[in-house]
Amino acid sequence: TLSCRYVAAVRSHFGSSHFGSSRGGAGVGVSSLAQSRQTAEMIIPIRCYSCGKLIANKWERYLQMLQSEMSEKEVLDALGFNRYCCRRMMLTHVDLIEKVMNYNIYEKRGLQLAVDNPMQQAPQS
Repeated sequence: TLSCRYVAAVRSHFGSSHFGSSRGGAGVGVSSLAQSRQTAEMIIPIRCYSCGKLIANKWERYLQMLQSEMSEKEVLDALGFNRYCCRRMMLTHVDLIEKVMNYNIYEKRGLQLAVDNPMQQAPQS
């Protein structure tokens, strides 16, 4: 699905250490979909849609600084977001990954198969 490809693209861009996973930018399979649900903390666009400035690497610092009672203007100025297009990207981002992953049919099918056939073995020849 599109969201799974986006998670894979973000993983390959930032590397596996950013997501706490030992997997690199490998292809997305059923097991990695379940893993991405546990390890992906964010899905923010990597670059600003208008000017192309890298913004995803500052997302965690942005959230930490907002938690420290700083205003949005102070945080954006401190992080170096001078253009209004980049400011818009940070201010209006809504993290929807948890809601999107609730509709992951491949994970649900895999879990359903595991419940239906808990002792499924390979055919013997």
